[in-house]
Amino acid sequence: MENYNETLDDDVLEKKIVTVMNTLAKDKNKQIERNRLFFLWLRESISHVVVLGHSLADIDLRYFGEILKIVPRDAKWYFSAHSERDEKKVHVLVKPASSQPNRIPNYEIFKWE
Repeated sequence: MENYNETLDDDVLEKKIVTVMNTLAKDKNKQIERNRLFFLWLRESISHVVVLGHSLADIDLRYFGEILKIVPRDAKWYFSAHSERDEKKVHVLVKPASSQPNRIPNYEIFKWE
């Protein structure tokens, strides 16, 4: 049995949590389809997107992809970050590869102190 009093590296801990969460994950396609009309209805009024306290885990990237299909290209995105690690995750989402244009061209990262 593991010693749960020992301190785990953040990366190791996150991987363990993601592994457990993936077993509990919802059917992404079903969830996206269920909410499609709602998001289309919102399309006309969205000018800002605020992302607070989100882990930006790999499992969530599909949801962000769907949101990006709906949100106007000129919308301003605000991402909260608690650490440098969080900021790096935002940059992975925003710029998936150096050879591709920004997925989210207009964004700002703000730190929670």
